[in-house]
Amino acid sequence: KDFFLAFCPERTIEGSALAELRKLPQIIGGLCKKSTELASRLFNENTHTVIDVGTLEAAEMAKLIDNTYRDTIFSYSNQMALISEKVGVNLPELIDRVNLGYERNKVPKPSPGVGGPCLSKDPYILNNTFIKYGLKAEVSMAAREVNKNSIIDMFNRTQKLFEDLNKNIIDSKIFLLGFAFKGHPETNDLRDSTTIDFLNQLINNGAKNIFGFDPVIPANELEFLNINTCSIEEGFDNADAVFIMNNHRSFSELKINQLADAMNSPAILFDCWHTFQANEINSLPNIVYSGIGIG
Repeated sequence: KDFFLAFCPERTIEGSALAELRKLPQIIGGLCKKSTELASRLFNENTHTVIDVGTLEAAEMAKLIDNTYRDTIFSYSNQMALISEKVGVNLPELIDRVNLGYERNKVPKPSPGVGGPCLSKDPYILNNTFIKYGLKAEVSMAAREVNKNSIIDMFNRTQKLFEDLNKNIIDSKIFLLGFAFKGHPETNDLRDSTTIDFLNQLINNGAKNIFGFDPVIPANELEFLNINTCSIEEGFDNADAVFIMNNHRSFSELKINQLADAMNSPAILFDCWHTFQANEINSLPNIVYSGIGIG
């Protein structure tokens, strides 16, 4: 009698939340008609469209549908990356061609797993509800497993690259570029960052000479990770391996030929987000170029 309740899930992207709050339709599910009306009035002051989904449960499920769907489609590309690496296919380049002029599908590029506080969490919330009703969320949970294991797959591939060059992780200088869980839109959020997951894999396997840089996060905020923070130039200098870990736009502007010349020879450039063209880097005599889904 005394208060009203509506679920109004936040669907914005971190880094552009205020802009999207005004641009995106706002989903609303009210406990009663009055609840829906009051919530609609509130959001109509900021957004052009309010969508009434009818109930609290439907509004909550809308959020889980969004994030679990995205986690699932990303896992498809990460699964395809595994076979592409085995058979010698450059999956990122192939996806560009598969998507070209074909509007029915927009296959995403592979990545080093899925980070951030939403996509890596919501499939488990949805799964708990499936279990409550005696059901199995087989597709979404299998997808979650693929994404969760992506960093392990990436580390195993890294070890093989080091072995092929007669190097070892323990003695090598390793430079990680990008620590926020995503680069675009840019954020300083480290929650569930796949870079930190990869860093832990390196440390747990004996790596001691690890350097790092992020274009958004101040160096003093990365000190708790027990790495050597540095500039990009210092990171490339005498590096045995450089890993571009997120998709910050500034990385595409790097003078990669000049930076690569300062690396140890031979050296590994692992481009997780396909910032550069493979043939552009393969022309450098001292660099072994690799990345997620690049066979």
